[in-house]
Amino acid sequence: MKHCDVLGNPIAVGDVVVCANGKQDLRVAKVTKITPKSVRVVHYDGSSGQDWNGLDRLVPIGGVVVVKGEDALMYVLKNG
Repeated sequence: MKHCDVLGNPIAVGDVVVCANGKQDLRVAKVTKITPKSVRVVHYDGSSGQDWNGLDRLVPIGGVVVVKGEDALMYVLKNG
């Protein structure tokens, strides 16, 4: 089964995505697992001295947008 984000881009394990974190915050995250209705992600946290903070959570597939490599790299370089 092919899973797609809200813009129709395919989602795969290892992809960098943007997802909601609460009602008013967006976070950069990496997909670690895909289930039929949601994706498991781990958030990016450059301020803690480690790239991915290890805390994962489930996010509905309709709540993520895949970020292409160049955009993800620029975010990490500017904020990490």
